[in-house]
Amino acid sequence: MHIAQSVCSGILLCPWIGQNAVPFGLAIVLIDVDHLLEYYLDTKNLNPRGFFVYHAIVVKNLDKGYLGLNIFHTIECYILLLILAGWFPIFYYVVFGFFTHHVLDQIFLIRLKHPFARALSVVEYCVRRKKHPVSLREIVKSGEVNIEGILDADRWLSKWKM
Repeated sequence: MHIAQSVCSGILLCPWIGQNAVPFGLAIVLIDVDHLLEYYLDTKNLNPRGFFVYHAIVVKNLDKGYLGLNIFHTIECYILLLILAGWFPIFYYVVFGFFTHHVLDQIFLIRLKHPFARALSVVEYCVRRKKHPVSLREIVKSGEVNIEGILDADRWLSKWKM
């Protein structure tokens, strides 16, 4: 979905921002590299097929109070990028791409009725994590995981030793 958003918005903005549409468009997609980090830290697996199953299970179980930390989606990351933009103006387009992506993600979470499932800052995460499951492993351990309708979820949970 984000790839389509990246391509379409990059093409639409190209007449106004020229070649800067490239870093803007790439940022819309590459912000999600932090999801791969989350997946690896929880499963110790880098198989891309497992990543999509993992993400589907997490989304299906947001009602369990899940709290995610996606480091590139935090205010601290935005601050760092804005500081870099002071030296390298191309980073303004990266910030704009990240922000565009983040707004679309937030709309998705609002539609799911879980707008606070992702911490907006590292500090917020450290405070809130005490009262929330912060990994799929914790949700599975609680015995409340819902995998209904997710293809191969049982097989992947076993592979991840959950």
